[in-house]
Amino acid sequence: MNTSIGERIIAMRKYMGYTRKQLADIIGVHPEQLRHWEKGIRNPKIEALDKIASACDIDTQSLLDTEIPVNELKYHALEYYVPFSDSTEFYLTDANYDEILAIAIDKKMELSSALNYVLDQYFAQKRK
Repeated sequence: MNTSIGERIIAMRKYMGYTRKQLADIIGVHPEQLRHWEKGIRNPKIEALDKIASACDIDTQSLLDTEIPVNELKYHALEYYVPFSDSTEFYLTDANYDEILAIAIDKKMELSSALNYVLDQYFAQKRK
C-alpha cells in the first residue's frame, strides 16, 4: 500500500516521540509549514526531507520510498550505534543478524520482536 510523504513524516515523527513543534524546531521550520507537509497541502523540498530524515535517524531514500510500509520504516534506520545495554553497543546492520538472533534466543522472543526491542531501546535513548 502506497503512503504519502506526509503520512510517512507523521509516522516517523510520532515514532521518535516528537511533537510537531519539536520536529519543526529541530529542522528549522515553522510548525505550520510542517503541518502543511504532513497534511499534503504542500510538498517539502529535498533539503527539508534530508533534515527530517536526519532528525528521525532514517535515510532520505527510505523516507521517500512509498512502497515501504509505514510500520516498517523503523527497520530502515541508518547504521548508527545502537545501545543494547549499559556495556554493549553495536551497529544495526545486516552484519549483526547473529547478535539480534542471540538476543531473541536469550530473551525467548521472536526475531522480529528482538529487532523491535533493540530499535525501541535505541529510539528511546535518542528521545532523551
